[in-house]
Amino acid sequence: MSAIDPRAALAAFTALALCPPGAVLAQDGPAPAKKKKIEVDFSLSQQSAPGAKPWEQPALLSYTIDRDGPDFYNVELNADLDIGVYKAPAQGTEFSIGPSISYAGSNAKSSRQDNLAAGLTAKYRTISASGEAGLRALAGLDYAREGIFPDRGKAPCDTDTTSVFCRKQHAESLKASLDLYPFLRWFEGSANESPPFKGRHNRSLSWSFSPRIQIAHDDILDGAVDASTGAKVTGGVTSVLAGAGLKLTPGFINPPFEVNLTGTVRQRLSASPRRTDLTDKTEARMQLSATYFIAQSEDSGWRAGFSVIWTEGGDSFVDKPKESTIVLAFRIGHF
Repeated sequence: MSAIDPRAALAAFTALALCPPGAVLAQDGPAPAKKKKIEVDFSLSQQSAPGAKPWEQPALLSYTIDRDGPDFYNVELNADLDIGVYKAPAQGTEFSIGPSISYAGSNAKSSRQDNLAAGLTAKYRTISASGEAGLRALAGLDYAREGIFPDRGKAPCDTDTTSVFCRKQHAESLKASLDLYPFLRWFEGSANESPPFKGRHNRSLSWSFSPRIQIAHDDILDGAVDASTGAKVTGGVTSVLAGAGLKLTPGFINPPFEVNLTGTVRQRLSASPRRTDLTDKTEARMQLSATYFIAQSEDSGWRAGFSVIWTEGGDSFVDKPKESTIVLAFRIGHF
């Protein structure tokens, strides 16, 4: 019987441990493809806008102490959850879809609001290979519940406040809209001037301009009772909107300071008979705000600050009554 070589036995044991029977040896070739990670983004703003900077502002909360009347508050917020469906960075194209919810509330005597909307929002962005032009688009389908407040100065509420017409009512509707934000390279830019002395802030001014086109339709499912007819308001309205927004950011102010100006004109295209007399054929709305941010993080996307906001006009599609107000508001946003 021949003697066992200890070195040969150790080599055989090591080979068996590293590659047991039935094991498959690694082969040359490409590694298995990794599962694509789904990107989910959260945004909190005053209204949804897919990267159109003048229209994308933080949500607002204000409280006004009125010496000549009752105090009032104002809330405007929109929250989106964007789930990435398609993204091609080389082509500059992105598409996402997800749930959204918005709320606007105010107990101001001239512009009372209690409006809630929830639905689905799809966002699309693309830009040409040269970067000279692009398009941002936003499509939404929402269920909306609007608070209808009585005018106690008109009949029959001027004499009988117990009537059904003199109590707060609600209107439920479906709203569909498509917003287009065309983009050209010169719509965004900055003018820089080097500081004359070391240590001073750079005297720069950045701007962002964005036109906006919208086609929209809303259909009331369950409306409020009209005091003049005694019947519930039903039917739909189709409209188009044209607008423009401008955002200015002076670089010599730190923390950042922003000025936003947006203006829209909505034209009614068609309306059901019961809604013809209740909506204006043409509506205009303008909002100018100056915001001083006390905190913001480029990494996390959160920002907070205080804003002075002047608003003139109304927009019935988004349930904004006509108003002429100036308010000081706290803003907080994420986008």
